[in-house]
Amino acid sequence: MKKKRELFIAVTAAAAVTCTAYAAQNWTAYEAGFKIFLNNVQKNFKNPIVAINDNTYIPLREVSEQLGINVDWDAQTSSVYLSTPTAEPDEEKYIYPFEENGLWGYKDEDGKIVVEAKYVDAFEFSDGLGRVRKEKGFNGKYGFVDKNGNEVIPCQYQGAYDFIDGVTVVSLATRSDEDNEIYIDKSGNRLFDKQFKGSHLFHDGYAAVIKTERDIGVKEEWSYINKKGEFATEMTFDKAENFNRGYADVVKDGVGGKIDTEFNFYPD
Repeated sequence: MKKKRELFIAVTAAAAVTCTAYAAQNWTAYEAGFKIFLNNVQKNFKNPIVAINDNTYIPLREVSEQLGINVDWDAQTSSVYLSTPTAEPDEEKYIYPFEENGLWGYKDEDGKIVVEAKYVDAFEFSDGLGRVRKEKGFNGKYGFVDKNGNEVIPCQYQGAYDFIDGVTVVSLATRSDEDNEIYIDKSGNRLFDKQFKGSHLFHDGYAAVIKTERDIGVKEEWSYINKKGEFATEMTFDKAENFNRGYADVVKDGVGGKIDTEFNFYPD
């Protein structure tokens, strides 16, 4: 006669038990006579609740189902797999800029104010962050806020673009300095140490930047970098645009055309 096997999960408890006995190797199991509550609601089980050496054991599958835990039995490996259901993320509400008394902030789609109107400029959210500016004129610096209203990147940059794929370009310029542009991530950290006199956002893994210094008599040349800040090609261009669906418009030695992401040039 085959012995019946049940799967149980252990719960330590101090309680009185009755004396119905289950024999198994060198220990004795007693059927427990107490009640089980889940969130103050009593739960009943089809299989017995037992006590072994002052530890309480309850049916694994039954209690798991009541807790919303998935239970799978693998007969080949004699293993039990438990998993919690993945919660569906709440759909993010649309956030948009609004103006009040000449200043800008953000509201959600229900009209609730998410960011108080305290900025002279506030732009549409992009990649989870909104670009803002606190002051007008040259002294007006740009930063970024999240959808909880936190200024996650302080207003400290002379210029800034919106984030795309977690990266943007910001300007470090001062009154006495030409544009020095750097790439930062959504935490405000530099993507790499290099800075450029002109740069575009990353598309298809590459960004166009000015490769030469802006000196009198020096021809301005553009090229492309990857997200490590390395030049992805030795080719230079008179003009270079963003990649779009694998191609970018360029002008090379006065000839217009396109390049692909392997940097093959196709003249017009």
